[in-house]
Amino acid sequence: MPDTSVYSKFDTNSYLRQYAVIGEHPTLGEGWEYIRLRLNKLMVTTEKSILKAEYYTHNLYTPNSSTTLELSTVDQDWSSTQMIWSNKVIPIKMMKFLQTQNVFEITDFVKRCINDQLKATEANGLILQTSKDYTVVATSDNSSY
Repeated sequence: MPDTSVYSKFDTNSYLRQYAVIGEHPTLGEGWEYIRLRLNKLMVTTEKSILKAEYYTHNLYTPNSSTTLELSTVDQDWSSTQMIWSNKVIPIKMMKFLQTQNVFEITDFVKRCINDQLKATEANGLILQTSKDYTVVATSDNSSY
């Protein structure tokens, strides 16, 4: 799962980091984590075969226990190695997924990915955000992920 982070006060690409700071951090500013799936590359299946799909995050640090993560879809392509805050992709479809203890139910999204013959849905991926405070989560490059 390629992913990258963008920060409003950090003008350098954050690709292949072991963690992402999501939300409003005092030093980095606002942080968003972009997530790209590779379902069609890793498996061959059909929509009917998918009973349930979940996305798990692993918190490394959360200073405020009331911080809630939000997962949204993206409608356009983005570059893992080139993106910074000033050229970030804005989530056009602010589809919120059910979150319980850092587990997001993404069954409908995964079914759309599998049905998309052009593979654009999974390539455009998701954005992990929060509307208040911040939290630090492991990315797919972290051994605890």
